[in-house]
Amino acid sequence: MQITGNQPAQYDPTRGINTVPQNTPAANASQNSGQSSGYPYGDDVFSGKFSSFKNIYSNFDSGISRFSPFYGKMGSSAPKQEIPVNQPNPANNQPGQNNTQPQVQSSLPPVQTQSPPPAPVFPKKEPPKGPVINNLQQLLQQEVQAIQTPQKAVEVVAQHAMISRQERTITNDIAWGARFYAKKAEDMASSLSQNKNSMNPGEVQKQLRTIEDYRIKSISMLNEAKKKAINTYNEALKANLIYNHFFTENGSYANVINQNDRQFVESEIDKTWERWTSGFAKNWQGQNVKADAAPSIVDKAAQEIAVSLDKVEKSLAVVLRN
Repeated sequence: MQITGNQPAQYDPTRGINTVPQNTPAANASQNSGQSSGYPYGDDVFSGKFSSFKNIYSNFDSGISRFSPFYGKMGSSAPKQEIPVNQPNPANNQPGQNNTQPQVQSSLPPVQTQSPPPAPVFPKKEPPKGPVINNLQQLLQQEVQAIQTPQKAVEVVAQHAMISRQERTITNDIAWGARFYAKKAEDMASSLSQNKNSMNPGEVQKQLRTIEDYRIKSISMLNEAKKKAINTYNEALKANLIYNHFFTENGSYANVINQNDRQFVESEIDKTWERWTSGFAKNWQGQNVKADAAPSIVDKAAQEIAVSLDKVEKSLAVVLRN
């Protein structure tokens, strides 16, 4: 996504983020109401030998100055050009005067400017507790070193948030498969205990092997679901920590993105954390339902699988006893 805002940022690898100055000169804010229209400076600035400069700056459009009160575009009565302070415009020579213009000396009174407001402080987003992988800090350091623009930082945050949500979905799918195979093992073991006497030994052994295969698949898939749940947490944590690093407190890009973009990024992180902490609302077959968080998915699946496999053991005990 592209970052937009009132202060677009440009990146110079040798200097870091450079915020493009705004088109509002500080001196313009200090002009008094007694000054004539189109003339933003006091008479004391152009007194004495500097009075010839007054005509130059009488048409000065200070509202669109890029850098300082002495750089900007001329009004409609003069050519559209930038006039540097130490280079008077020869076009303003009056008839009978020579082409030599007085130079602005160091005695020119400095223009009073207002101090910029203090930069806003954006607090860090505190992540919830969870199962942090051992090499998380190493992985984050590698990623942060490769990020050199605010756009890339937002992109990486969004990528981790998206992966986290995907991992939660995969957690749910795998947990469903684990429950499915546990239930299959339960049903087959129950049927075998009831029908063993009508089956030959080969058929009994075949069903015992199938039941064991189902049991192993169920346990394996439950373990895989646990890994995906852990990934759900760690990918969300990466998104959170990278956001904190670049966009909060003294982060490199904390003052680059506007408030709308910041709210969007934070809401993406918040929605991602819901997959771990509390669950979220989703549409299921035309109805709004509450989807479980990743830990709840694993816990519920583990409980259901434990019940099914306990029944398997009891049924097989009957089979092997007879």
